[in-house]
Amino acid sequence: MTPQQRSRNWLKKAGYRVATVEQDVRIPARNGKPASMFKRDLFGLGDLLAICFGGIAMIQVTSGSNHATRREKALANDNLEAWLRAGGEFYIHSWRKDAKGKWRLRVECADIDGNNQVYFSACEATQ
Repeated sequence: MTPQQRSRNWLKKAGYRVATVEQDVRIPARNGKPASMFKRDLFGLGDLLAICFGGIAMIQVTSGSNHATRREKALANDNLEAWLRAGGEFYIHSWRKDAKGKWRLRVECADIDGNNQVYFSACEATQ
């Protein structure tokens, strides 16, 4: 199971309706170059969109080892502040196995401080 599938399941269990918004983009072969593919996140930020009665959230999903990289990428993207100011929530979900081999979720949420700076803080990953 991929980290994205784990997050989808976790969010659904928490009562969210979830959609995958990450796109697979195919570049056709031409001029002697082979075809290639890459993934594109919604607004360059998120893989999943989740809704519930409390609002809407975009989620970037990754492995535990890539969590910090995804945070830095999000902070460098102007769309993050626009998303938050529009009322959306933004989370980074990262998955890693603990010493006993059980999958553990780490969640950070984005917010805007009193100085109008976007920052991340730890969120509790409980259901």
